[in-house]
Amino acid sequence: MRRLFPLISLLAFAACSNTPPAERGSTVGLEQGAALGPARMIGTIVSDALNAPALVAPDSASVGVGVTVTVTTIGRNGCWRADGVDVKQSGSTTTLIAYDRVEGEMCTQALIELPRTVELRFATPGPSTIVLEGRDESSNVVRIEHSIVVR
Repeated sequence: MRRLFPLISLLAFAACSNTPPAERGSTVGLEQGAALGPARMIGTIVSDALNAPALVAPDSASVGVGVTVTVTTIGRNGCWRADGVDVKQSGSTTTLIAYDRVEGEMCTQALIELPRTVELRFATPGPSTIVLEGRDESSNVVRIEHSIVVR
């Protein structure tokens, strides 16, 4: 029995971790296997638990003038933190990808919303689209689009 105690203790410790096994020391990207760094992952933007809109942006903007956009993801427990937004502009489309990270070991077991803001500037007038890419609760890739008129 004494020889089994360390093994049983190790298994019990691993089973009590607050982070799902698929995310311990790994990443979840838009494409399976995308390496983003330890414990950094694409944020969940579609969830029944998300009360705030995942993407809040104005309906209009002026050329060259910054507009503030808010992106909100959902964290599975109190160890989740917002970890920035990648911005890619191509023509009249601006694509945002929000990242979250997990840190800590002793975490509250409550879902938390993780808002963050980003400032966007548009160089040309006309209709534009802001696309927020993320994942849903099943880790499927999802997109949320918002139209904006640039004057």
